[in-house]
Amino acid sequence: MHSISSTAEKIAAVIDVVQSLVDTTMNRPGVLFMELLGCACSSAGAQTLEGFARLPADTFAAGPTSGQFIAPATGRVPPFLDEQPVQGISAVLRARNGDFWVMPDGFGAKDNSADYVLRMYRVSPRFRTKHGGSGAIVVKDFITLRDPDRTINFAIVADRTVYPNSAIPVDPRIQRGRWLTGADFDIESVHNDAGDQPASLSHVPASSIATAGCGKTAAARAGATLPIS
Repeated sequence: MHSISSTAEKIAAVIDVVQSLVDTTMNRPGVLFMELLGCACSSAGAQTLEGFARLPADTFAAGPTSGQFIAPATGRVPPFLDEQPVQGISAVLRARNGDFWVMPDGFGAKDNSADYVLRMYRVSPRFRTKHGGSGAIVVKDFITLRDPDRTINFAIVADRTVYPNSAIPVDPRIQRGRWLTGADFDIESVHNDAGDQPASLSHVPASSIATAGCGKTAAARAGATLPIS
């Protein structure tokens, strides 16, 4: 029988593997694999893949034009007109009925993510297992992160008339809704409230990343929460 510490180490290792798979961006070819992994109770401590589902890198949802500040790569030529990428995921939450909430966080840097609207997407994976399943992932809905009550105490992209370091006008929807973008925050984690809905997220201003070093480390140090709706 495995000890608690041994099991915890295995779980941590599995989480690392899954994180490396889901932490993909539009600048990398490939797909998102959402995996159900279990710890096999054997002396070797091998991991067993029980199922997987695939989210293509070219998965988009309706929204403001994005990718105006990134370069063409891997055969993809931005901008993406009236679309927001679903990929670039930094956090995954289990939801009800087998669904998941996934949270993308931008194109990889503050300077190229001013038109990347921060959202939580509800997805429904059709896991392919030994018993069948298509292996597809359906994007059902999303929540847009915003600041309608002006809780944030610094200027955000929605406060501007043009995107930072450009002459391109900020999309009116971002301005009216005070939607948050990848140039405002580097979001890395999220948790459920008692009602099993995304409630708050650890966050850090994107402008602080340079001094904090790592977005994930800075977010953990901040220990703050931001209501989302």
